[in-house]
Amino acid sequence: MMEFLFLLVAALAANGMLIKRLTNKARIPIILYGVSYTITCVIGASLLSVEKFYDYWVDMTKSYNNIQVLNAIGGEGYFFLLLSPLVIPQIICILLDSALSSSKKSVERVMLFTYKLLVPIGMTPVFFSFLALSSVCLVDLYFNNLILNSVNITSDANYAQHILARQSAFSKLSNFYFGMIYVGLPTLLVCMISIFLDRKSYIHLFSILFSFGLLIFLILSTVQKGPVVILFIYIGVVFWIKDVLTWKKIAFIFLVAFSYLVLSYNMVGAGEDAFSLTIFQLIYRMGASFPYYLSFFPAHHEFTGSLYGLGFFGFGSDGSETVLISNFMELESAFVQGNVPFGFHITNGYILGGYWTTFVVEIIFGVYLFIASRWCSYAKSAVSIACAVYFTMWSYYLSQSSFSQVLTMQSWCYIWVLFAFVSVFIFWGISKCLQISLIHKKLN
Repeated sequence: MMEFLFLLVAALAANGMLIKRLTNKARIPIILYGVSYTITCVIGASLLSVEKFYDYWVDMTKSYNNIQVLNAIGGEGYFFLLLSPLVIPQIICILLDSALSSSKKSVERVMLFTYKLLVPIGMTPVFFSFLALSSVCLVDLYFNNLILNSVNITSDANYAQHILARQSAFSKLSNFYFGMIYVGLPTLLVCMISIFLDRKSYIHLFSILFSFGLLIFLILSTVQKGPVVILFIYIGVVFWIKDVLTWKKIAFIFLVAFSYLVLSYNMVGAGEDAFSLTIFQLIYRMGASFPYYLSFFPAHHEFTGSLYGLGFFGFGSDGSETVLISNFMELESAFVQGNVPFGFHITNGYILGGYWTTFVVEIIFGVYLFIASRWCSYAKSAVSIACAVYFTMWSYYLSQSSFSQVLTMQSWCYIWVLFAFVSVFIFWGISKCLQISLIHKKLN
């Protein structure tokens, strides 16, 4: 336990020093990563090292988790791998910030594209782009007979029926659909919110509320709850960048997101236990997978190798490691194939080669935190702010997943955001051409 306390103090000190030296906006990716990783991973994995909480977890999960395969939980290696991503990346970010603090003007020139080269965009092209892309998603739902998928799942449906309905959506809908509902459309939505906060009008507000409702429908059609919660985080981040985030708004966003999770568990038959089950899943769902990764690699499966450095960024991996851990955890095969992800420092670090690869990928993540914090500080236009929100959200994704989710062609990839904004500039170009055409007609 002394190892845990030492590393915990180091984590608090590193984050405290970094947050103190950064501006309010620049703190966003550091705080977002720290909070999300701590809640979803650190608390659960730490509690498992305490006998009382370990026994409670065993009683709750022994019917489906294979407890016998776990190695001893705790010790120096265990807590280093758990808490080092709250120490090493922050130290790297402090060093970079210190080294470049004297060349602020040079850094501003490098980041110029975030607020000068991106032309000012109005609400109209963004809204029409949102409608066009969401219409393609609606067509995808319709032709796969999933337009009423979320409606057909009633309160009487059990957990298995929900999972099967979700699996049906996963197998039928296109990658484009998931790329749009996960990152493309949320990024356009926060772009509209940014425009509204600069130029408030009832028409803008209607566009935002309509787009929000449509996006919620598209997400729920896949019978998922996670992307809805993530959407609220997107909204919270854009409020933060625009300097309108207050403690009341934070409390409201948290209350709505948490209430939605409780309601979701109630719908799958949790009943009166929905509240306690939500707390249990929030703490242990990701955290409990941590000791399984350490027990599986390298005792049952050799380290995958860094692939000449590509593995640090998620390239060359087919994602089978998360499936292997799922099979390793389960007592018997489930009716659908499970998948157990974890933070970047494990999936892009530890499983590649052990402690040294963990250290390397955490340095890389520290560089990311520095760039993201600067982007949040410099973003001015609605498009640059929306892109900064998405880039900042990487800190949330990487707290529970690998770099492959955002760098390779998966549903959280930046490609879908680029696709969304290409469509925005197409509509913007069309609107400009129409304006020029109207001016010529009036002159003639």
